[in-house]
Amino acid sequence: MPLIYKIIDSPKSTIAVWKVTESAEFLADRLELKNAKEKLSRMHPKRKLEWLASRHVICSMLNNFNASKIKNDSFGRPYHEDIDVNISISHTIGYVAVYLSNKTIGIDIQQITPKIKLIAHKFLDINTLHELHPAENLVALHYLWGAKECMYKCYGKKKLDFRENLKVSTEKLVFADTKLTFPCNTVGLISKGLYQKDMMISGVKINDALLVYAHD
Repeated sequence: MPLIYKIIDSPKSTIAVWKVTESAEFLADRLELKNAKEKLSRMHPKRKLEWLASRHVICSMLNNFNASKIKNDSFGRPYHEDIDVNISISHTIGYVAVYLSNKTIGIDIQQITPKIKLIAHKFLDINTLHELHPAENLVALHYLWGAKECMYKCYGKKKLDFRENLKVSTEKLVFADTKLTFPCNTVGLISKGLYQKDMMISGVKINDALLVYAHD
C-alpha cells in the first residue's frame, strides 16, 4: 500500500492517504485480528477490503498492528481502546484516507464524478446551486459535499440536516473568474439548537480524487 499523500498539520495531527493495491488476504496477514475474524467473515468483499485497508493505515500510523483494538462507538465513530486519539476514516475506489488528531476532526475522500449533480439538491440550497461558477461547478460540488460530510463526522452524533445544520463559506467557490485552485481553504459552521461549532476546512486534489478534511 503506497503512501501517496501525507499532511502533518500539528505535532498531534496527521493525515495519510494510501492507494490500495493489495488483496484483503495480504492485508489480513499483516494485522492482529484475533477479535475481528468473525466480523470480517460476514462482510461483503468490497467492505472487507476497505475495512482491512483502513485498519492497516491506522495501525501503521500508530505503530500498533493490533487491529482488534480499533472499535466503533454507539454512533459508529472509530476509536482505539488503548490510545487516546481521535480517528476519522474515508474510502473511495482505490484509496483510503485516515486522519488522526487530538482535535475534533472529519475526513472525506471521493472520486470526482458527474453523478454528484444528482444529489446536489440534498446538501445545498437552490441559491448556492445557482451561484456556483459554471466552469467549476463539478469540483465545487465535490468540495462542498466533502466539507459537509467532514463536519457531519466532527459532530459525531448523526441526525443533522446537511442543508440546514451544516454551512460552508462559498466565497472562494462562487462568482469566480478564475479556476478553482487547491489547496482550497474555507470555514464552516455546525449549528443545531444550542450546539454551535466553527470549523476549518481544507481540500486537496489527489490524482482523480478530492480529499477534504476539517477540524476545530
